[in-house]
Amino acid sequence: MDEERTALITRSRHAGPPTPGRADLDRVGSAFKLLEFNVNTGLGGADTSEVHRALMASEPFAGFAAEFGLDYTDTTASRGGLLRRVASYPADRSVPCDGG
Repeated sequence: MDEERTALITRSRHAGPPTPGRADLDRVGSAFKLLEFNVNTGLGGADTSEVHRALMASEPFAGFAAEFGLDYTDTTASRGGLLRRVASYPADRSVPCDGG
């Protein structure tokens, strides 16, 4: 991989992962080693956010969700926020993470 591509890929390393994400770990002795952190659409793409939004707008489900303190993460907005944060900083600057 060339230096330009490496710089583009690694510039998001300080942005923090969007929610949700999945860590792939390997157990090494008594510790775990992070192999990769996945944030792809298989973890809940744009269609999933729309389904959750529609459910929360439905009175029967909204009442159930309120009773049990349920909520959802808008994965599309989360990923979009990460991309906006990463795209707005030069490659040689850290990207602040707001935790989501």
